[in-house]
Amino acid sequence: MTFLGAAVDGSDLSGQAIGLDGERDKELMTRVSKGPWSADMVYGNRHKDDPTGTYLSDPLSEGSLQDRYLLTQAQYESADADSAYQFVSRIFFSSYRYRQPLQYDTLFIAGGNSESYGIDSRVVATPWEHHKLLVGTEYQVNTRIDQSNKDVADPVNSLNIEGSGWRAGVYVQDEWHVLEDVTATLGIRADRTDASDATLSPRIGLIWNATSSLVVKAMQGRAIRQPNAFERDYDDTGTSFTQVANPHLDHETIDTLELSIDYRLRQDTNLRLSAYRWTIDKLITLEADPSGLGASQYRSGEDVDARGVELSVLRSWEWGARLRASVSMQRAEFSNSARLDNSPEILGKLNLSSPLPIDGMRVGFELQYYGERQAIDGSILNSYWLSNVLLSTEGWINGLELSLGIYNLLDERYEHPGAETNWQTAFEQDGRKALLSLTYAR
Repeated sequence: MTFLGAAVDGSDLSGQAIGLDGERDKELMTRVSKGPWSADMVYGNRHKDDPTGTYLSDPLSEGSLQDRYLLTQAQYESADADSAYQFVSRIFFSSYRYRQPLQYDTLFIAGGNSESYGIDSRVVATPWEHHKLLVGTEYQVNTRIDQSNKDVADPVNSLNIEGSGWRAGVYVQDEWHVLEDVTATLGIRADRTDASDATLSPRIGLIWNATSSLVVKAMQGRAIRQPNAFERDYDDTGTSFTQVANPHLDHETIDTLELSIDYRLRQDTNLRLSAYRWTIDKLITLEADPSGLGASQYRSGEDVDARGVELSVLRSWEWGARLRASVSMQRAEFSNSARLDNSPEILGKLNLSSPLPIDGMRVGFELQYYGERQAIDGSILNSYWLSNVLLSTEGWINGLELSLGIYNLLDERYEHPGAETNWQTAFEQDGRKALLSLTYAR
């Protein structure tokens, strides 16, 4: 990664990040089960070097972002698949810890701690002919949502924002066989949080099995995204004066509409054509604080409209080879017709895998295409192709899987857009790399 003329403290800083972009990750996943009961634990501990100067800190500085994640849960699932009622319920606890050094005139340590617990349950019932009902509830309590920014040299300038909250949701859905070849899915969801009023998210779907080879689907739905704690509550106007809180920040609403056609061309070949449109109402964006004092604030911005089509094909052979390929074209823009950043208009993907003559071995090839994208300064990033190869083994030792992947096989040079909080508008990505993976599961 190269920095050319990144202004830091009034000076120009240029250089290359060499040996400053590593990552170390430890993960543990366990599950025990007996009958309808099961218990899970997922733990992750990651150290990620960051030479990019996140949040406009000094780039090319040593220091690792560290985060830890823990999720534990216990679940009950009724085991009688022939019963008219199926019940699933779980209770869970999760925690997250985040720490990142940020070098400015002095060293700051940004941090975040969160803890939550909750319960969710759902019932699937077939009390009437031609109907399948789904009823569910969710409840989560966030006992801690803490954010901090510690000034190591002068603790008086340190920042600590404590928070908590809760969210609750209930949903119901009916899968109704209207006719022998027509199925309708009708559903609605209600959500509420400690910081917002109740919101409703309806959805409807129609499936027409026109022939044994042709299926037509039409779907319409709505989803809600509430602002997160950083977008709503983070405020350092008493110290650095970079961001102002917005406690009244409203949620985003996304409405989707999709029509798809699935056609079985042959017994081993399936085609799918879909056309869709989605709109986001009041996209949350980082903007200049209206006070005009130079800070930023997350606000409800412009609406976004996107339209697209996608064609995909799935082919399999009796001897075990599989082919998946797709191409999509999409146009996403704001209500004022401005193009959306980091939104390629063309995407393509091809996956081909096949067993090898050596028992238990399989080889896969993936080709991806990404069209041009707009960066935050309005410049256009070039399109690019990526190719990957994966060699894997299964069944040599019970529960053991070994794989070797070569990613960016042709060593393509390409970039991803940066954000408003980065020095650079685009970041060069990794060249060719190899990954050896060993997985054991029982």
